[in-house]
Amino acid sequence: PNYNDIDDYNNFVRDVNAPHAEGYQVTSKVQYVEANNPNNISSSQTFYKKVTVTVTNTYLSYPIILSYIFTLK
Repeated sequence: PNYNDIDDYNNFVRDVNAPHAEGYQVTSKVQYVEANNPNNISSSQTFYKKVTVTVTNTYLSYPIILSYIFTLK
């Protein structure tokens, strides 16, 4: 992908290894969501996209999950 649109990051996976920060994996998912309830995934295209980024590592007890809603309006 060109990574010039948020949709290009759907199913993105990147391993991150830096000095003193080895073994991280960053993944992202982009989904259309309902305007009135962004927690509900829409099966059809809407003006709202929810991007969820997850960071995992064997040393983390739980993954770090960040979500953000983008709108086309």
